[in-house]
Amino acid sequence: MDYRNCVNESWNAIKAAVDPWYHHQAVQVPLWSLVYIVRYAWRNVYPLTALAAGVVFVVGVGQTPEILANLVVEPQELKKVDATQIPHAVFFILALMVWALSTWYAMRLLSSTRFPADHPPHPHAAASVHWLNEELPRLGPLAGVATIACTASIFLAEDPTARWMPLLAAGIVPLTWSVASAADRVLRRWKGTHERLYPVQLIPIALIALGAAAAGWSSLPALRENEPWLREHWTALFLAVATLLLVLPWWLGRTGTNENRKRTFRRVVDLAMLALAALWLVVALAGAAEHRGFGVSMTILMLAAMGLWATSRRRELLGMPGDPGTPHSAEKPMVGPFRIGLPTAFALGITFGFLVLFAVGFAKAPIILGNWMGTLAIVFVGLALWSFFGALWIYLPKLAGWPALGAVPILWLVVIGHSPDHSLRDASYRQAATPRPTLEEHFVQWQKTLPAGEARPIFFVAAAGGGLRAAFWTANVLATADDATCGEFGRHVYAYSGVSGGSLGIAAYLAQRQVWEAKKLKDPKVHCVRGRKEEITRMLGRDFLAPVAGSIMFAELASRFVHAPLDNDRGTALAKSWSRAWDEEFRPAEATGRFDRGFLEVFAAFSADGRAGPAVFLNATGVDSGRQVIVSNVANRVGAALGSVDLLREERKVALKTAGLPVREAVLNSARFTYVSPAGAVYKCNVDLVDGRCPDDREAIWERLVDGGYFENSGVATLSDVIQGLMASGMRKDNVFVIVIDNSSEPVLACRPRGMISMSEVRA
Repeated sequence: MDYRNCVNESWNAIKAAVDPWYHHQAVQVPLWSLVYIVRYAWRNVYPLTALAAGVVFVVGVGQTPEILANLVVEPQELKKVDATQIPHAVFFILALMVWALSTWYAMRLLSSTRFPADHPPHPHAAASVHWLNEELPRLGPLAGVATIACTASIFLAEDPTARWMPLLAAGIVPLTWSVASAADRVLRRWKGTHERLYPVQLIPIALIALGAAAAGWSSLPALRENEPWLREHWTALFLAVATLLLVLPWWLGRTGTNENRKRTFRRVVDLAMLALAALWLVVALAGAAEHRGFGVSMTILMLAAMGLWATSRRRELLGMPGDPGTPHSAEKPMVGPFRIGLPTAFALGITFGFLVLFAVGFAKAPIILGNWMGTLAIVFVGLALWSFFGALWIYLPKLAGWPALGAVPILWLVVIGHSPDHSLRDASYRQAATPRPTLEEHFVQWQKTLPAGEARPIFFVAAAGGGLRAAFWTANVLATADDATCGEFGRHVYAYSGVSGGSLGIAAYLAQRQVWEAKKLKDPKVHCVRGRKEEITRMLGRDFLAPVAGSIMFAELASRFVHAPLDNDRGTALAKSWSRAWDEEFRPAEATGRFDRGFLEVFAAFSADGRAGPAVFLNATGVDSGRQVIVSNVANRVGAALGSVDLLREERKVALKTAGLPVREAVLNSARFTYVSPAGAVYKCNVDLVDGRCPDDREAIWERLVDGGYFENSGVATLSDVIQGLMASGMRKDNVFVIVIDNSSEPVLACRPRGMISMSEVRA
């Protein structure tokens, strides 16, 4: 009993000591403010998530720099580029504005409405809640747009450079202040409104400028060393120092009691900010004239400054009463229990209309619509529409006095959402009539195609993965080698091993060689004409991610909601975009459709006249087993010690649905990278086939295929096994050369030094 009394007395003593400190205003204000910040973030989870996702997509996604670099077309290049690519920069700017406007409107709708079940904020948090409701809906989109504008400027150039990024960041404060101050003067003359103490939230916008600069620097992979300070750097430094000298006195003196002194100081700051903005504009226009890409970022910032003023003066412009920081009662009832007014009903109709339009469009014609809009526009429009759609699941139920249902769309997708079919397309169980030769037999026949006489070099090419950059680089290297040797280089390459983007580069190059060989038969002089590199550059220098983005953002997401069948999943859209690019670049009738024909037909081990072509190995990875899965035009006993699987194997105990696999699907299986394209399902038949068909109830998934880089990303492992197999069959190594086309700074060892253990020996 004495022990309990001692504990109670100790606890009461602690409470007596802590209570005065705990209930002090310095503790209560930040504590309750933090509580309401978390509540505010949860209520606005959809627009805030869309805002963060847009910034991360530009700042943190590795493929975005290439997309940004392709946005800007120099005047001398306009004639060489398809006309549909020219307006992508315009679409990007418009999509950014739609994204920012949607985020602002969704946050404003949720912040300015007094819902029936809401309670007044705690007195200690009243000021913070007022500021959140009034300022964050417009400062959040401004921060996102400014960050994207500064980061994009690095890559909207021929070579990535941070030359203009500090200038853009340093101009955010003078630009937004000057635009708001000048527009306020016009508004006072027009509407007779009162003069504001300050036209913008100066400190938050200064922090936004610093954050945009930091995000831009962090997204730059490497700075060029010893780059001299140019006019942009000196101007940015001057703007930053001058802005700081104006911000600090203004911030310290804004709460003074002398109104005349504050008004005079305001005019001085206005003139100074206007001068700084004029200096920024002059230097920025000079930069835009030097490189058109800088004009994109400059335009984005100027539109953002105008949007900030328009959204902050919305009530004065439209004659709306009330305080924007204080939630007001909902609008006049229009639809049952949901009290929504005309603007909200209009936004709701526009959102659903465009969601349906884009969902149907990207389900039926993902390539046409994707090429027209571009990846960046699709991503930001998708984020804008879906974030507003999600916000309505919070707004409408709360209007009716119900709990927020923001988790319903997510649970729907996770629990009962329908997953589209991701099986291999255009494949069957019918095996080819002519079996593939073994590796040794094929190599013997291929050697006979080489010129007789002195020993000639024999090349083996491995092309590493790395997305579309790897495809572009691989095909360019090989096509350039052919240009420099009148096609003789490719004639001496026996085997190609590709992974991911390297597989696409190899397939495009080999298909191009076939076209040029056909030209040579008609006109021998054509063979030594250069142009292979430019031709393959035009084919692979496209925005292939646009159809994928459209399928992910609209077609597949809508399909999961409504359980509608989808013929073109994102993987199919990506593969068909390669086919379309090939057909548009290689227009002769005999060349078109090459990516849509069977892999063993296009890259046959032996041509119609009996000549042996090169051996091709496209590497994928099996998800369920972790094994390497290879598509090849020779009977694949390669890598047996590693547990590799031949996807095009002849029928055994279990038939695989891989016969007639098109080139685009064979390449896609090697390049099924996370989120960009789904794992491809390979089906098997558990009973004997009937007329080449399998009963539906006896068909099951044999394996799911993903990017070959998950097993080994260079393609060297397969080539190593090929070379070892041929050495065992008598191939001399004196004239054998291995070429590794890599995309990283760390080279891959194609030949093992003495004493190094191979992967097959480790597995054994």
